[in-house]
Amino acid sequence: NTNHALTSQGQAYGRYALMPNTIHDTIKGHKDLKAKYGKALALSGESLHNYMRDNKGLEETIADRHLAHIEHNFKGNPDQIGFAWNQGVTGTKRARDSKQDIANHPYTKKIRTAYGEGK
Repeated sequence: NTNHALTSQGQAYGRYALMPNTIHDTIKGHKDLKAKYGKALALSGESLHNYMRDNKGLEETIADRHLAHIEHNFKGNPDQIGFAWNQGVTGTKRARDSKQDIANHPYTKKIRTAYGEGK
C-alpha cells in the first residue's frame, strides 16, 4: 500500500512508508547521502515525493540506513525495532521507559505476523 494518508507530520512516501522527517534526518545524518541528495532537505510535500520518485534507489537506501539506525538503538529486540519503524526512535524509547506494552501494540503485532509469514 503506497497510498498513504496525510498526517500532521506530512504524508509518508513509497512502499516503506518513509515520513518526510525520516527522509530528511537520514540524509542529514550521512555525509555521502547529504552530498548526493542534499537538495531533498529543502523539499516538502509533492516536491519531496517527486524527488524520491525521480531518484531511483533512494527510497531503498534511506530505508536501509534508517533500519540500521533503529537496530543500533534496539539491539536484539524485534518488537521495539518494529514499533520504532512506526513510532520513531524517540517515541519507542518513551514508550519503553514508561512501561507501555509495545509487544501488544497493533503495529508491532502486524510486523510480527508478517515476519512469521516470511514476508
